[in-house]
Amino acid sequence: MRLDSDAIKEYSKLDNSVLGIVNKQIDELDLRADEIGKPLENNNSTKLAGCREIKLRDAGIRIV
Repeated sequence: MRLDSDAIKEYSKLDNSVLGIVNKQIDELDLRADEIGKPLENNNSTKLAGCREIKLRDAGIRIV
């Protein structure tokens, strides 16, 4: 698993109630990144082009 320094800060702030769900989705992305998640495009020259995202709507969390 590879996390950006900003992502590490946000991850450390997560509540224990959502931590298990987030960890499960991160593991799933790590294993099957080409199959799951929405591909991100290069809108407005963002550095997230080529990444994939999963939205955990119930928890209000976006994982890239």
